[in-house]
Amino acid sequence: MTALAILGGHLIDPAAGVDLLKDILLKDGRVAEIAGPGKLKQANGAESLDATGLTLVTEVNPMGGRIFRTEVSDPQGAFVLHFASP
Repeated sequence: MTALAILGGHLIDPAAGVDLLKDILLKDGRVAEIAGPGKLKQANGAESLDATGLTLVTEVNPMGGRIFRTEVSDPQGAFVLHFASP
């Protein structure tokens, strides 16, 4: 199982009304946990990505209203990381 902790990013999720700094834990390409900065409970052994200054934006599937992709990008758009939510 691969795990990645994205730490300290600015999460914007309009469907959930979220516009805050958050940490996100991914396991095998799926969101396993979202918590306030420094509060992930399952991050032991995960690689980490310092997302300070980066924006995390969710996208909603119009067919079911479920979040199915999140993009992590820097202000210059130098990279985008896509991952799925359960």
